[in-house]
Amino acid sequence: MPRLAGVVAGGWIVLALGCAGSVSSKVGGGPEAGAGAGAGAGADVAAGGAALPAATPIIPSGVQPAASDCATDADCPQSTTSIENCTPVVAGGNYICIHADPPVTGPSSDRPHDECDGTRSCATGTCYSVSTSIPRGICGNGGGETINACRSDTCSSDADCPDGVCGPRGLTLGEFEQGGAIRQCLKAACSTDADCTQEPGGACALVAGGCEPAHVGREFIPAQLACVYANGCRRDSDCDAACAAISRPCECLVVDGAAVCVQVSPSP
Repeated sequence: MPRLAGVVAGGWIVLALGCAGSVSSKVGGGPEAGAGAGAGAGADVAAGGAALPAATPIIPSGVQPAASDCATDADCPQSTTSIENCTPVVAGGNYICIHADPPVTGPSSDRPHDECDGTRSCATGTCYSVSTSIPRGICGNGGGETINACRSDTCSSDADCPDGVCGPRGLTLGEFEQGGAIRQCLKAACSTDADCTQEPGGACALVAGGCEPAHVGREFIPAQLACVYANGCRRDSDCDAACAAISRPCECLVVDGAAVCVQVSPSP
């Protein structure tokens, strides 16, 4: 995917499209979310693939996003078929609800594509029910299926993740497959609230990923840890009211380590 490098000046993101490479955020700090203060040269935008237009404005969300989604398991969705646990994203950090995905032993509804079941064990890893979206990924509108697949941890500690942290068990972030109680590397612009010092009250929180429809081609943006301040965001819905007021589409993106509402042009 292309890399977007730019600076925040006067509350606007001025971007230049670079060559190959993934788009990343810097560790710690962040711009004043929507306050219009310059972040200085070298700001990075954590967005997927498609370039944002030059001089794209940051919109103050008007909200103070909660740093955690839950305090106890009781705050998470529970049912007879699905249980979610309230889990810290990092040790001592803020909390999110994660589905407790048990191993499977029976076949899926698409048994011919299963890798494992009660009669076929995994050579490595554990058999889980996994949602797959091949070949276009979850944002490619190419359909998908749920099958049994063998999955293994891709990290065991933060040392295995040069651009972030080893995420909590069950937080799966793949563009092409999701599911299973495994650990994966989580992109991180911070690891504790103490890293977020650009403004008072900053929190290091999980910023939701997913498909961003305002980007040409519906780019996949993985969830990541970033600094969240007043007038910032953790998910696109945090931007809805402020952007509806100016009749402009917005997305919650990470700019220079902080999650902010960014005005974008809709897909053609």
